[in-house]
Amino acid sequence: MNMDNIKKNNFSSYNLAPGDMYRLDIRENVERSRKQDDWLWWGDVNDYPQFVLELMEKSATLAVCLNSKITIGYGKGVEIKDKGNVLVNRYETISELYYKLLSDLWIFGGFACEIIWSKDGTSIESIYHLPFQNIRVKKPYEEQHDRDVEYYYYCENWKAQRKVITRFDSLNPVDRNGRQIYYWKNYTPSNNKFYPLLPWQSGVNSAVLESEIWEFHKTNLATSLLPNLNVSLIGSPTPQAKDAI
Repeated sequence: MNMDNIKKNNFSSYNLAPGDMYRLDIRENVERSRKQDDWLWWGDVNDYPQFVLELMEKSATLAVCLNSKITIGYGKGVEIKDKGNVLVNRYETISELYYKLLSDLWIFGGFACEIIWSKDGTSIESIYHLPFQNIRVKKPYEEQHDRDVEYYYYCENWKAQRKVITRFDSLNPVDRNGRQIYYWKNYTPSNNKFYPLLPWQSGVNSAVLESEIWEFHKTNLATSLLPNLNVSLIGSPTPQAKDAI
């Protein structure tokens, strides 16, 4: 490097730190019980499924893989023999319901439906999809079986100060009164008893890493690709030597 050019251009080292990078904290897929709540927390702060949805937005690879699984599983949809793609509630056909259930299954490892019985109690009148991320299980008693849940709770925002919470009874074909829910989770051996492991649980760390790598590059682009630079010199060089380096 020509030292005359360095002096001519008044070149010197500097330290430039880009803006704070958004970090996606990894959550643990665990169950927590709190004395003041009637429901079992999903995650340390009851937001694990919300973390999963956020991770899908941040990791392009994860989103593409899950959407491919859902699309392949959905195929051309479903229908009832000799009846076709019938309505299962006022708003959705059986294929539309199937797509939503399939999405929850591949993303979270489970799904939930509200079951509406007919007035005479002899048949099912309607089936409504319930977003799985909004479901919480009633706090269990000791040694309770994971299929023996009496109530489930539904809330669209578990972080709100004033929550609007709906309680559903577990599906009961014998006693068909009240609002009932069918809750299904995929079985995978784990320490969780009532909330499922994700079908892609082992890939969570990789998806978080990818999201942070993309965020790192985006932050660099926002700062015109100028690096965060720190130069360490050995010994005590003179000011002239520092400028040269």
